[in-house]
Amino acid sequence: MAVIKEVLFNDGEGLDYTDLNNVQRFLRAQLSDFVVGHLGRTTDGVTTGWTRSGTADLHAFGDSAAPYASGTNLTINCVGGVIAQKVTSTATGSDPDWLMYYATAAELTTLHTATSGSGARWDLVSIQLTHANADTESRDFEDATTRAKSTTTPSKRRNVVMTKTTTQGTPAGSPTIPATPAGHVPLYAVYIPASHSGTLSNANIFDYRYPFGSFCVDVYAVDMYRRTAYGGSPSVGGTGGAFGYIEATSSSDYVIFTPSGIKANAARLIGLEAVSGDATGSSTYSLKRFTSLSYGLDASATALGSLGSDLLAMEAAGSAEHMSMGIHHHGLVQGVAGPVWANGYGAGYANSPANLTAPNEFARVGVTWDAGGNNDRIVMMRFHFAGGT
Repeated sequence: MAVIKEVLFNDGEGLDYTDLNNVQRFLRAQLSDFVVGHLGRTTDGVTTGWTRSGTADLHAFGDSAAPYASGTNLTINCVGGVIAQKVTSTATGSDPDWLMYYATAAELTTLHTATSGSGARWDLVSIQLTHANADTESRDFEDATTRAKSTTTPSKRRNVVMTKTTTQGTPAGSPTIPATPAGHVPLYAVYIPASHSGTLSNANIFDYRYPFGSFCVDVYAVDMYRRTAYGGSPSVGGTGGAFGYIEATSSSDYVIFTPSGIKANAARLIGLEAVSGDATGSSTYSLKRFTSLSYGLDASATALGSLGSDLLAMEAAGSAEHMSMGIHHHGLVQGVAGPVWANGYGAGYANSPANLTAPNEFARVGVTWDAGGNNDRIVMMRFHFAGGT
C-alpha cells in the first residue's frame, strides 16, 4: 500500500487525462489525510459505555455546523463552516480518505414535524459526504479508422456533495434515537416532547460533532475549589510547594475541580486522569455541570454520572503516599452516552451564553471529590478535550 504517491513521466510515454487526474487526486489525498486527517481522533483507548469507529463521526473545525434552536417553530439552525467525514477505513493515497465540505447555514437548517399525543420523539439529522461528477459537456468524435461519428457527454468536474437526512424516531413515553442511515454520520439529535408544535429547546439537543484538535488542562491541588458549606475544610500539604496535595480526613470535606481558559462550546471532554491516593477506604468522584448562577453549590449542580467504575485505578487503599492514575471517556446527558461538551451539555454551542435565556450565564463541566470520611490525598486532575481552546 503506497499512501504517498506521485505520477512519474518517462521518455516515450504520452501524457493522458488519467495522469492529470491522478496528479490532482494524489495531492488531495496527501492534503486531506495527512494535514487534516491527523487532527481528527478516530479511536479511543477506553470506551466504557460509549463505542465508536473510525468512520462513525462528523468532524468539524470550531463551531462549524453546530446546531442550535431557532426562534421559528420546530426549526433547528446550524452555524455554517467546514465539516469533514472519513469515508474509508484505510488510506490508500489514490483518493482522499477524508472528504471536506463547506456547509452553509441555509443548507443545514432543518424543519422538524410536530408530535402528536401518542408520545415524545427523537429525530436524528445525519450527513453524508460523497463525490459526484458535474459540469457535463457534449463532445463529437470521429473514429480514426472507420470515420464513424459518435457523441459523448463527459463530466468536466468532480465535486464533494453533502446529503442531509432527517430520520424520525418512534413516538413513545421513553423514545429512543433512531439508527444512523448507512454511509451517514450523525450531526445532531433533538428531543421533541409529546403534542409539541412550538419552538424547540437547546437543552434537548445532542450535538454529535467531533471537533478537530485536542488539548489538556491540568488542575492542581492549590487551584481546586474547596467547598466548606458542609463544615469541612480540606488541608493543602505535601513537599511539592504549589504542586502539593489536598488532604481530606472528614466526611464533610468536599472538593470541586473545574478547568478554565477553554472555549467550552467548542471542545468535548474525552478523558480524565487523576493522581490520588487513599490511606483508608475510598472516595466518591462524580462528573457534574456547574453554572455561574450556582457555581460551586453541589445541591444545584447537574449530575452527569458517577465516575466510580469509569475512573479506573483512581484510588489505592493502604498508603497515604501512594498515587495512581485513572481515566474516563464518557458522560451521559439527555439519556445519551458520549463525551459531554466542556460546558457540561449535550450540545455545547446551543447552550453557550449567546443562546441561553440569561446571556450572562455560563456553564462548565467539572468533577466533585467527596472524601466520605476517609483519609485521602489528591494531587492533580487532568482534563482531556477534543477541540480547541
